[in-house]
Amino acid sequence: MIAFGLGVTLVRSQATVEDVAWMKAMIPHHSIAVLTSERADISDPRVRALADAIIEAQRSEIEEMKRYIADIEANGDAPAGAPRMTQGD
Repeated sequence: MIAFGLGVTLVRSQATVEDVAWMKAMIPHHSIAVLTSERADISDPRVRALADAIIEAQRSEIEEMKRYIADIEANGDAPAGAPRMTQGD
C-alpha cells in the first residue's frame, strides 16, 4: 500500500519528470491528437475547422519540442528569461 501511495503521489506531482522526459512523453500525446483529428468522421464544418486547427497547432508544438530536446541535450538548460525558440532557430 505504501509503494502504491508513493507511486500515485509521484505521478500526480510529476516531481521526478524533468524537461526532456516531459517533452518525450508529450510528443506521443500530441501525435494522438493529430491522428484522432485527421481520422475523425467530422461533418460539421466548424468542427472540421477546429480539428484542422488542432492538427496544425499540435504539429507545430511537436516540432518545437523536438528542437528543445535537441538543444537541451546539446547545450543544457537555457538561462532564465530566454525567449522561446522559433521555427527558424
